[in-house]
Amino acid sequence: MFRYAFAILFSIISSAAVAQDRVYETASGQISAPVGLTVQVRSLTVGDSLTKVDLIASFDGRASRLSADLNGNQNAYISWGPEEQERIYLRRVAENPQLTIENGQTMQGELIFPGVIPAGVQQVELVFNPGFRFDHPRAPGINLPLELAE
Repeated sequence: MFRYAFAILFSIISSAAVAQDRVYETASGQISAPVGLTVQVRSLTVGDSLTKVDLIASFDGRASRLSADLNGNQNAYISWGPEEQERIYLRRVAENPQLTIENGQTMQGELIFPGVIPAGVQQVELVFNPGFRFDHPRAPGINLPLELAE
């Protein structure tokens, strides 16, 4: 009896946690850098302790470039607020900390940013390779504004 009640309670708590997530579709969330790197954000999900970005990134560079990095020397982040001073930073992916994409390849998945974007924020900016030029040959600086519409 206790196990059954616990299972029901756990199910209710899990459902409540999922119901609190805010999911934003980002139809206009795409950018292409001159080196042949394209980043498309499909959705952004804000949970109770982290934010997930569902994205596709492709690299189709010139013959001389073998790969491109999305997360070079400085960690990627999501920013918002006046002068975009509020930020949450990317949790590095252990198997691919620089988010390297080989020429002719596509990377698809969810990136995790510990922390949340407050309710009511209507626009954020996803920043890869902060401080780098947009046309950098190995790690282009990507600043992608995203409108948050539920």
